[in-house]
Amino acid sequence: MTLTKKKIIGRIIILVLIIDAAVLGLALFGRGDTGSKKFYKGTTINDVDVSGMTPEEAAGTLSEAQSDYQLDVQFRDDTLHLTAADVGLHYNSDTDLAALKEKQNEVSARKASNEQLHFVIPDLYIYDESAVEKAVKAAPALNPDNMVRPENAQLAYNAQTKLFELQDQDPGSVLDPGQVVEAVSEAVSARETYLDVAGAGLYLRAELNSDSEKGQALLKEANEKLNLEFTYQFNDDKTETVGHQEIGSLLYINGDEELAVDQDNVTTLVDAYTRIHTEETEKVSFTTTAGSEITLKVPAGDEIIDANAFYEDLTEAVSEGESGEREVPYTSAEEIPEDFDENYVEIDLTNQMLYLYEDGEQVMSSEIVSGNVSLTHMTPTGVYKVYGMEEDASPKGKGYDSSVSCWMPFYGGFGIHDASWRSSFGGTIYQYDGSHGSVNLPSDKAAELFEHISEDCFVVIYGGVTYVPGQRADVITPEIPKDKLDETESTESQTTESQTSQTSQTSQTSQTSQTRYNSYDDDDDDETTATRATETRATETRAPETQATETRAPETQAPDTQAPDTHYRRRRCRR
Repeated sequence: MTLTKKKIIGRIIILVLIIDAAVLGLALFGRGDTGSKKFYKGTTINDVDVSGMTPEEAAGTLSEAQSDYQLDVQFRDDTLHLTAADVGLHYNSDTDLAALKEKQNEVSARKASNEQLHFVIPDLYIYDESAVEKAVKAAPALNPDNMVRPENAQLAYNAQTKLFELQDQDPGSVLDPGQVVEAVSEAVSARETYLDVAGAGLYLRAELNSDSEKGQALLKEANEKLNLEFTYQFNDDKTETVGHQEIGSLLYINGDEELAVDQDNVTTLVDAYTRIHTEETEKVSFTTTAGSEITLKVPAGDEIIDANAFYEDLTEAVSEGESGEREVPYTSAEEIPEDFDENYVEIDLTNQMLYLYEDGEQVMSSEIVSGNVSLTHMTPTGVYKVYGMEEDASPKGKGYDSSVSCWMPFYGGFGIHDASWRSSFGGTIYQYDGSHGSVNLPSDKAAELFEHISEDCFVVIYGGVTYVPGQRADVITPEIPKDKLDETESTESQTTESQTSQTSQTSQTSQTSQTRYNSYDDDDDDETTATRATETRATETRAPETQATETRAPETQAPDTQAPDTHYRRRRCRR
């Protein structure tokens, strides 16, 4: 069929209209704008929307975007707020946005990928490195004086699972300023608004923590020791078994990151057994410095339990880790001389005072801090003898490595010693912030006492409260029958309001202070070995809110200490 000229022209017009419509559609829908001078719809540069802007317009928007920038640097106890001005943050004018647009034009808007619509330019914003360093290092958290070293994880016995757990302690706040500056610089460069310093792993961690290899090894060792069992046969034909529960309160990790035996809790446990199995007692009259006539009960009979030797044996048994029967050490009873030969140390727990008598005359006195009542670590009452003298001891214990200048042990792991870490003595400090059983003295008073006494000096201890609100037990001990609870008897009532109040509190507890006399061989030339481990437990204690008015020792106080390993020669008390 032959097309007429009119039909040919008509078809050409239709084709041109179709092409024009297609071009118009592509323009309208942005599907062919490969030569556009403006960024495609949905384009962002470092999260700033620049849709439909020319490179020049985008540069202005990006420059303004940093003006309200702020970075919060979150430390454990503080937050550092940094603004753009603080760190000298500004738009990098050397950024070639035109080249970025040309790259985008390599594809149509319809085919543009996510990377071709959302650009990230590392150096889009630049900052003043010296300004960042200055601002960051000015933070209180980076002041070395404010940093606290992290504490190693510690064992905790779970009575429900009957297993030890490894619990992380104070994470501390030690930071490397250089690492923090670097992390903040990276955050500012990326215009991040929040930096969690702990989450970034910038704090120094304790070497021994709950997920460390060594920590897990110590945990395994401790749980294996829970399978130990020791049976002690006493002269009253009864036995005591030290097993799972008791051992659960006798182990901890010391400052050398080793499993150790808690000497203080061993002493407390031995004290309970000794009270239970002491069959005979006698009464000893004593006139206190305050003038009261009191009566003390002391063991009697041909043989009495040697509590110090018992303490050493149980410590050794747990340390060596061999189950089996153990022999209870006994010793010959020794008659107590009248008035203790007028040479003795008197410790009044009620009034927190220590007195020294020589030839019946008082030659010194001092305020003290005795055992912590809130944790049932009361200093035992009774009649004892100093069994060792040690200068410049360097005990190590849970969370600390301190030293004492004068150590004078009188019962198991308990002794009299200086406590330079304490800023105050006396009052009611002992009720919530006391020692683990030992008697703390100011340094000058401890030195004076050390110069005046020697081994075998009598130590007479009486009084003190045995209960305070919020009290809890820190060691598992057997229940002591009521008829075995020794009580200090007084023929004269207390005369001060403080003593009356404390006596009232004492009546609230079933745990009454023990009175005991520990005897030793009188042979001056007899040399015996008294081994004392140096690890102790350091327990931070706090009074409940109802006790807010009580006197408190500073939180920085060091824990109680134990006698260091040494050989002691027995001597008569000096006169």
